[in-house]
Amino acid sequence: MSKYSLQMDAKQREQRRMEAVKRLRAGEPAAVVAADLGVAPNTVYTWGKRARLGGNKALKAKPGRGRTFKLQPEHWQTLKRMVLKGPRACGFDRGLWTLPMIKELVERELGVSYHEDHLSKFLRRLGLSVQMPMVRARERDEKAIKRFVEVEFPAIEKKRGGARAR
Repeated sequence: MSKYSLQMDAKQREQRRMEAVKRLRAGEPAAVVAADLGVAPNTVYTWGKRARLGGNKALKAKPGRGRTFKLQPEHWQTLKRMVLKGPRACGFDRGLWTLPMIKELVERELGVSYHEDHLSKFLRRLGLSVQMPMVRARERDEKAIKRFVEVEFPAIEKKRGGARAR
């Protein structure tokens, strides 16, 4: 499922399928249609085949299978804003987020319980990653880093014969 699909309701996804098939029938290449609509070319081919075999009725939206999200889209945006503020601003005593902390935050602030594995997937969909620290180390010396990258590293590369000396 593409990131665009998460922002569309069933009717919008149906309209996207209809548009893709209409453009295919008009002779547009599947790759162009797919790129415009934010899907893979194979998806466009599949929609075309479904329409050929079952008509436009085969492209109609169907009731969702499986569970619905416990949180609505606006709640996910609220969660994203809270996470971006950092754990300390949300009442935690640590500087970096962990999944158990985010799970606790969701339960405490939004009243919903999710398994940590599912939260991880949702956070990735929101463009967040639990592996990346929000701030840089206080001890970081930007001047020393710049000097190393511009002066010392090229000298080391030159001594060993560059990147191709393997």
